[in-house]
Amino acid sequence: MSGLLAAGDPDRRAFHDAATALLGILTSRYLNNDPDEDGILRGGVCHRPLGQGVNECCLWGDYFYVEALARQNETWSSFW
Repeated sequence: MSGLLAAGDPDRRAFHDAATALLGILTSRYLNNDPDEDGILRGGVCHRPLGQGVNECCLWGDYFYVEALARQNETWSSFW
């Protein structure tokens, strides 16, 4: 979201810092180190009320994690 705000917007830095902190927490606490699991991040949930896919890797969570990492790169540009 910080990239959508004007360079002089006072909230731009806050959004950028929050995104950086969130990525740091995801990386330090949820990065999957188990080669037997098919995913990047642990702790995802598919359908908690039915007890399906609780505390597992999640395809869409991995996608948005990788996209957020890519957006941290200053040269990133949208392909959509």
